[in-house]
Amino acid sequence: MNELLNKVGIGCWQIGGDHQINGLKNGWEPLSLSDRIKLVEREIELGFTFFDTAVGYGDGVSEEILGTGIRNSGKRDKIRVCTKISSTQLLCHTGHDWYSFEKVLAGSLKRLGVDKIDILLFHSPSQGLITDDVRELFIKAKNNSLINEFGLSARSFDDLELATDKKFGTVFQWNFSLLESRVNDLFSKQVLNEGQFFIGRSLLYRGLLTEKFVKLGPKFTFNDARSQIPDNLLSWVHINALKIQTLSSSVGLTISEFALLYGIMNPYSHMSLVGVRNFENLCSLEKLLSFKLSDLQVAYRLASKFVCSDVDIC
Repeated sequence: MNELLNKVGIGCWQIGGDHQINGLKNGWEPLSLSDRIKLVEREIELGFTFFDTAVGYGDGVSEEILGTGIRNSGKRDKIRVCTKISSTQLLCHTGHDWYSFEKVLAGSLKRLGVDKIDILLFHSPSQGLITDDVRELFIKAKNNSLINEFGLSARSFDDLELATDKKFGTVFQWNFSLLESRVNDLFSKQVLNEGQFFIGRSLLYRGLLTEKFVKLGPKFTFNDARSQIPDNLLSWVHINALKIQTLSSSVGLTISEFALLYGIMNPYSHMSLVGVRNFENLCSLEKLLSFKLSDLQVAYRLASKFVCSDVDIC
């Protein structure tokens, strides 16, 4: 493993399994429960120390699996856990108040099997909820030693801008990939204040920058969360994916490796999340992180020159 390991966080959405939100598929066909726990254990064994989950990932299943894997590893002191709570979960109780907040947070602490959560994010709130009153709930949790840091996982770029402007905590999460790199313009203008931390997610652009999608094209039938992506967006991604594959091939990488590398090496991302669904995904990530850093730097410089086909969509 090379030094980029410290910039890679494991995204735990997929291990939450298959579930629905408002009648729509929002999960992934999972491994068995025991194999998902073994997957977490293997990730920790390889040296990964940052894990990102959420209450909403399988209605707490992802948190439970992650917590079991960490406990089995015996390395809790070396692991940083980031989880998220949403307005929907608070509204299952009495709303956006301390009683509800403490109830939801207690559930996460129990499922994860920890006394304190390293990072707690507000999960995809509407702009009307990115307020001082809601922020005070997170501050109270921090003052009560239930969490170390807090921030926001944004549902849109505009929400990300608003959250950073309002200083809604110190940690911010949003998409970053070869097809969605607006955060670079945002952060190059020094929008992030001193002490604020950015986590990049969706490095494969909704899981589409893959060899299989390039080969089969936008008519490919997905049996997971990607089945909700509009046809016109699939077509646009496929056009760009073909261009990206040409670049990746020129430096001996697959399109997935090339895309992951671009996200991981982005200087404005303090941490980059890689969703690991199975042992095959983990082996691919392990392979990427075994390459010589000098070779990866060459590939990154090439990736940085890529321009997607439609600026308006990017």
